[in-house]
Amino acid sequence: MRPLPFLLCCLTVLLLPLAGNTAESRLQHVAAEGPQLVFTLADERRITLSHVWIAAPDAAARYAQRWVGQTLRPTGSKPDRYGRESAIVSAKGSTISLQEQLLAEGLALLYPTASLRPVKRWQQAERAAEKADRGWWQGPDCGGSCTHADEVAVDTQPMQLVSGRVTRTYKGRDAYYINFGADWKTDFSLMIPRRAWRSFGERLLVPDGALIRARGKVIRDNGPMIVITRPEQMELRDGQP
Repeated sequence: MRPLPFLLCCLTVLLLPLAGNTAESRLQHVAAEGPQLVFTLADERRITLSHVWIAAPDAAARYAQRWVGQTLRPTGSKPDRYGRESAIVSAKGSTISLQEQLLAEGLALLYPTASLRPVKRWQQAERAAEKADRGWWQGPDCGGSCTHADEVAVDTQPMQLVSGRVTRTYKGRDAYYINFGADWKTDFSLMIPRRAWRSFGERLLVPDGALIRARGKVIRDNGPMIVITRPEQMELRDGQP
């Protein structure tokens, strides 16, 4: 065998696992596990839904029972440390992903990442659910589930939705900081790393007093903080430019 074809053959074999398992399989069982739904397929794979956080796990699990018995098509799957594959999932013959359907029912929240393209349709589905007070969004101020900036705390949740008014901003060499209290060392803040500025455009400016709603994992850096890496993680809520 000539060396080049042999090397190409070996390289193809090595890269196959990296492509992700996109094989179709019938859904046998669905259950809520924390802020995720886990779909058990007939080929024994366990699939979770990427790019969303399940805001109402029990209600979402009941809604998802309608897909049991259908053939599902996961795309872009990546295994996690529990052996589950995180993927965008759709039923065979459908052009609407399971994620988008759960967003439209108010049972999931968008968790935007750089690999999610396009994101606009999913945003529209979530906003329609909020406007209609469906699912998790029922009642004033997200049914009481949106955390105010002066009440946010670090916890183990993979995502929180936090709203508040900006008190001051600071643009340093490596990051842009948005503060929501009198003491930046203890109050809630947002941090946009320099590497993410390009995603927001050349003129990144958040006015003092603006009502902001942000989403992401709350960490501790001085006070509680969310690191913003995508524009979709932040929303101006009061119509300011």
